[in-house]
Amino acid sequence: MALTDADSGEESADCKQLRWKEVEQQTNKCFDSIRSDMLALDLNSESTPATKLERVEIMESVVQVLILEMVLGKSAPWNSHLPPAFALFEEIMACSGPSYQDQGQSKFASVLLGIGQPLWTKRGHGSHIWSPDQAGFRFCAGFLIFVDAVASTSIQETPTLLKYHPDILARIDEGTSVVSDAEIRLSSIVGCRNWVIRSIAEISALDSWKRGQIEANSLSVVDLVDRASGIANGLRNGILEIQNCPIAGSPPYLNHHAPFDMRPSPSASSKSTLIWAYAAQLYLTVVVSGWQLSNTEVRANVAQIIELFQTVPSYQLRALAWPLCVAGCLALESEESSFMTLFSNQGKVCTAGALDDVRQILEQVWQIRTTLHASTWNLASCFSILGSPVLLA
Repeated sequence: MALTDADSGEESADCKQLRWKEVEQQTNKCFDSIRSDMLALDLNSESTPATKLERVEIMESVVQVLILEMVLGKSAPWNSHLPPAFALFEEIMACSGPSYQDQGQSKFASVLLGIGQPLWTKRGHGSHIWSPDQAGFRFCAGFLIFVDAVASTSIQETPTLLKYHPDILARIDEGTSVVSDAEIRLSSIVGCRNWVIRSIAEISALDSWKRGQIEANSLSVVDLVDRASGIANGLRNGILEIQNCPIAGSPPYLNHHAPFDMRPSPSASSKSTLIWAYAAQLYLTVVVSGWQLSNTEVRANVAQIIELFQTVPSYQLRALAWPLCVAGCLALESEESSFMTLFSNQGKVCTAGALDDVRQILEQVWQIRTTLHASTWNLASCFSILGSPVLLA
């Protein structure tokens, strides 16, 4: 969502501000309606318990408004709206339908089957073509896991849904989508493969643990490094695996319609996954070693991200807001132009929301670059520099 200038007059800025204010007001009305629906569920819980499908429908409504709020950026009260979505999700997951698990279905497949009947089931194999209700919940579950991981890096708390990752995220995500799967491949939802988002969630949990240890005056550096080593190895191995499989270019006929092509592309997810993975390595380095711009690993990862961004189409930049911000905050003065060029390549579109937040964050962090202290400044500090934590999902 964006606004373009139809007139370059002096009233343009005031007009755009008014339009976005109207969007925010409509968003608040949506949440008021959803809140009423949730209260109705609670009021009826004793006499007539809400069905799983009713909870799914409300959760999907919450997710849709959250997506709109991410478009609005820092002005949206996303931090107060995530908990209701998580609460509904956990209620739905708690009704797993043990009878389905007795039939050999996985935990998440049992949850999906508890929502309703699939459109088609292959006898003897447990493969399903999911109904719209099941597919909708499946999408929202994956999206919430992604948002939860990214949000946790801003608020410095262990991801709420981290414990659900083993049940919901597919063990293998190679950038392709299998419609009969129950478990989710995030590459088909957000363009980044499971192992990177899982790693970011684990790093956030490590950061939360570290802060708790510091507050208790009992931090062991050896223990910290040991906990981080497993995450670091996973990221390193994942990056090497992608690098050993060359990122093929898309055929010309696909490039022509690229913004509207909805088919998952392994090569496309390879590039975006690499960008996210290098940013995750930066995040891990800052959590373990503090804010050190001269760190060789920091410089190498920022350089890799800058190089990869040179080949990212402008319409895909919004989906990479988090890694863009992470790398940009750790950029040297000589690298600033590489990041500002990405924003200028947006053309006449007046970007709102996450990308504009990233630009403002980078400009403010760069201004105070020389005053930042390694032990007190971190990425969460960057994400809150505009006055409140931003959600760059």
